[in-house]
Amino acid sequence: MFMSQENNPGSLGKRFLRYIKKHGILRYILLYAVLVFLFATIDWIVFRCNSTSFLISEQLNKYVDRYEFLDPDIDLAAYHRNAKDKLPITIDGFNSLMKPTFDELQTANDSLIHDKGNLDACLKQWDSLSREAEVMKTDSVEHLRKKLLSGCQEKIDSLKDYLVGKDSTTMIIEGKYVELAQLQYEYAKKNVEVQSIINQYIGNFIPDSLSHQIRRCNEDYLRLTMDIGELEQTRRDVTSQIRSKTIEFHNNRLDAVSYLDFVYYSICVSTTVSFGDIAPNNGLTRLLAIIELLACIVLIGTIVDKIIKRERK
Repeated sequence: MFMSQENNPGSLGKRFLRYIKKHGILRYILLYAVLVFLFATIDWIVFRCNSTSFLISEQLNKYVDRYEFLDPDIDLAAYHRNAKDKLPITIDGFNSLMKPTFDELQTANDSLIHDKGNLDACLKQWDSLSREAEVMKTDSVEHLRKKLLSGCQEKIDSLKDYLVGKDSTTMIIEGKYVELAQLQYEYAKKNVEVQSIINQYIGNFIPDSLSHQIRRCNEDYLRLTMDIGELEQTRRDVTSQIRSKTIEFHNNRLDAVSYLDFVYYSICVSTTVSFGDIAPNNGLTRLLAIIELLACIVLIGTIVDKIIKRERK
């Protein structure tokens, strides 16, 4: 009868419970379990807040079903075989998957910096050429104006010199003031004609070489402006793609790793046994692992010590 009771699993379980109750080990075991689940819960919350706070191995990838939007006739087995490449849960796997996209973004950024530098240089060159052309045009226009109006201006200046110191009444009788007014009228009329000629042939006052430089500068400006617009659009598209893929990456990690995985991780940390499928990846999670390790090692040591002392009695 005694042997049958010893071989009865239920009897052995009861005896073990009576043993740990009798010798005060139960409270240490319960405290250990509480610590394991407490740290598992904390780590799980940290992971949910930031999935990259832990390094996750592909061993934990459950290949979450994401084919509800696909054709019903799709080969699901083939889809799951490719899911590892499409939906990585490791940071290295994600970086490897996104490397071409990151390279495309870097290329767009480098091209933008280069083109914007060229655009600034083009604007400075255009401004310099425009000022030079304006100076040359102004000088040429004034020279032409003086040349075409020089005859009228000389007559007016000559008459004005003649009138200096003369009796105004006598000059009025002689018609000199009328003559001066007539000359000033002819000068104004001539000036209008000259301005019309200048407006008509204004482009001829700038050398062809300078006009060609200005035209080429304008073409470069338009080309660079269009290129920059296209690069800005490319950068927006690539950035949106990276953001979308990053969200998908985090969601996949959150779906692939469950709370029970962190209970398993907590037990591994507390017993100093780790297989590397889950590992802390920042200062907070490493600190939590150290605290749990030190606390649980003391408890496990206490439990083992009490069992050994009891067996020696």
